[in-house]
Amino acid sequence: MEGLAALRQVVTPTTSSVRSFHPQRSPLGVGNGLRCPPTFRRKLSQGNLQFSRRSSKLKVHAKKQTFTSFDDMIANSDLPVLVDFYATWCGPCQFMAPILSDVGKTMSDKIRVVKVDTEKYPAVASRYGISALPTFVLFVDGKPIDWLEGAKQRQELIEHIEKVLAEETSRKQNAAT
Repeated sequence: MEGLAALRQVVTPTTSSVRSFHPQRSPLGVGNGLRCPPTFRRKLSQGNLQFSRRSSKLKVHAKKQTFTSFDDMIANSDLPVLVDFYATWCGPCQFMAPILSDVGKTMSDKIRVVKVDTEKYPAVASRYGISALPTFVLFVDGKPIDWLEGAKQRQELIEHIEKVLAEETSRKQNAAT
């Protein structure tokens, strides 16, 4: 994979099943032509990610896992993987952080949730045609099967994921017969 280091670090909140893919910093700078207004700020404080909008703060406690590549991470997952392509300067992306954390907890027996920072890994984002943020891509058996753009409400996202997974299960059963 172009421009990615040999080791990849994935940040996993201990309070949920949401993961972030962070192997290295992008040399391309901020923006990368993706649409999203910079209305939120992100702070890194003592190993905890803190999202703040004025006085409200969301803390995500994380643990690190290492994978050799993004492909390795999604291909070797025992469950389907929902990848959130986001940027730290993207307001709707920051709005989705607690929703994704909740979706990850609620659907922990059905999917894994992974976050990919498009600023740090533009090659991964461009490979999947990411042109708007946030964009969610659902991978099954290491292959993308569904794309969803924009901020969504918790229930809307869960219903969409369950519908897509049911269709995929049905398709696999029909292919086996």
